[in-house]
Amino acid sequence: MLAFSVTLYGGSSEKTNFLLSLTVTPVNYVLAMYLYYGIARLTFERQALWLLVSATLAVGLSCVLMGTNQFFLALAGWGALLGGGVVSGYMSLHGYRPRTVFSVSLGVVFAMAVLQLYPLWHEVLSTMPETTRMLVEEARRQLTLIGESPEHIRKGLESFQLMMGVVMRLLPAEMLLGIAAQLAVGYVLFLRWIEKNRMIPPQLEPFRYWKMPFSVMPVLVLSAAVRLLGGESFQLIADNALAVLAAFYSITGLALVEYYLRKTQLSLLMRTLFYVMLFLFPLVSQIGSLVLGVAIALTGFVDSFADWRRIRLRELM
Repeated sequence: MLAFSVTLYGGSSEKTNFLLSLTVTPVNYVLAMYLYYGIARLTFERQALWLLVSATLAVGLSCVLMGTNQFFLALAGWGALLGGGVVSGYMSLHGYRPRTVFSVSLGVVFAMAVLQLYPLWHEVLSTMPETTRMLVEEARRQLTLIGESPEHIRKGLESFQLMMGVVMRLLPAEMLLGIAAQLAVGYVLFLRWIEKNRMIPPQLEPFRYWKMPFSVMPVLVLSAAVRLLGGESFQLIADNALAVLAAFYSITGLALVEYYLRKTQLSLLMRTLFYVMLFLFPLVSQIGSLVLGVAIALTGFVDSFADWRRIRLRELM
């Protein structure tokens, strides 16, 4: 925890070398995964004293490195890590199902991450038009220098502006999904540890049986309604909520695909080739890849209540 505080918040100064910051970023990402695992393990083993002392020292060091004016940001950042890890360990200790544990942990992590990252999102979105304009002008200059035709430059810049607009608009969703991936890896490592030590029976379902809980439906309906009826600010929130949900529905849609690929008894090599072609398809046709992505997300959505794989019966058995 202390190492994470130093690598994450110790490099927040404007004087920090850019190359060093670029190197430390992936290290921080991996450390966060390990912290979710380690905090959950300490909670599961009832090591409350070790956890309390470590967390206090880490939060205190983070506040010192960031300064008192950013105390809230450091507190929210550690709240996400500690909240997700403690909830995972506590609920697993008391016998809750992994799907329930991960859903609750993810809700806690998302709530704290929004509190921490909202100022950053607000700053980025407010400067988005100027940033996009500067990037477009630089791209125009570079394309002109290499001798591209004006018509080609115009079409290319229009596509670039559209892409930048989508990327910047969905920046909160992109960051939240990155955090969700950290929690997921840490939680899987934690489950593997408790299964390896035979503390509880095997809990982690094979990927082909993953599915979205039907209880998420109200969030989806509310987000869609806000997207259609709300103002610009609410539409921005709804867009990011829908993007996060679409990502999770796509994962469970792929789980359903994997289930039927296995049911047809395709070899591992053939399944691997199928997924390679699936993920390379966007290079061939952007419109086709968009249609395919929507189809996979819709498949995961319908499966959340259709139960084609009879998962409810499997859980009862």
